[in-house]
Amino acid sequence: LISFAIAVATVAYLTLRALPVSGVLPVPSAIAACHASAVFFYGIRLNLFLMYREIFVPRFAKMRERIEERAVKRGSRLARTPFILSCAVLYGCMTAPLLVMEKIYGNAPLLINGEDWPHLALLVSSVFTWLGFLLGAVGDLQKSYSKARNGDDHLVTGGVFSLFRHPNYTGEAIGWTANCAAAFVAVLSAGSGWVHWKDYLPYLAASVCGCMGICTVLSAATANLEQRQKDQYGDTEEYRTWMRGSWGGIFFKKKKSEKKANDAEENVDKVIELDVKDEAEGTGI
Repeated sequence: LISFAIAVATVAYLTLRALPVSGVLPVPSAIAACHASAVFFYGIRLNLFLMYREIFVPRFAKMRERIEERAVKRGSRLARTPFILSCAVLYGCMTAPLLVMEKIYGNAPLLINGEDWPHLALLVSSVFTWLGFLLGAVGDLQKSYSKARNGDDHLVTGGVFSLFRHPNYTGEAIGWTANCAAAFVAVLSAGSGWVHWKDYLPYLAASVCGCMGICTVLSAATANLEQRQKDQYGDTEEYRTWMRGSWGGIFFKKKKSEKKANDAEENVDKVIELDVKDEAEGTGI
């Protein structure tokens, strides 16, 4: 996950470096900069969160040790090469909208006078990208603080969790979906005709694949956490009240025939590969 955060932050940073600076401030002020800044914030914030979790939360240090042990048992790190390469492709696809925005709207100001629906739609997409990633950050921060103060078995139901049961997952789904939408709005507003679309079709296809890929991971993580919380707290009135008054996000519910997500031995491979099933502090994927 640290490599993911670094990759995302690096692409966003390079995009910002490629944008022209403002005539007033020595930083880019284009609408593409607002969009890229949200992704840069996400990558930096996730890096810091993962560093904190690795250093100060003992159980995640133990999880890292399990990962190392599993890698040794498999004989060689080369055995994980297909998985690593697939992750690299996913990361590239997730950041493809930044390249589209930089190319089409790299010189467009953040705010303009008059009615301009494409510009307004891009601004809305950028704002929702920011809001989604901020929601995820607040969720991770609140859950980490609550569990550090009250213990790992504490069910967090206050604050932002009173509205969103899994704000880190829901926030990221909102952020990455808005990120993908920005690419389509940019291309739609820039022109029409096959020649125009042909130039951007690979970027749009990559954007969709990236969005679908990360949302599938987030959906699986949400379903697993929903099941684990039901198993652990389902008999309490606090949990039932919380379920009635909060939104769990969009996810595919697990079938009854599927194994429970809190069965660590049965699901250990998926825990290691995705780092999404051992979620108690918020993975921030």
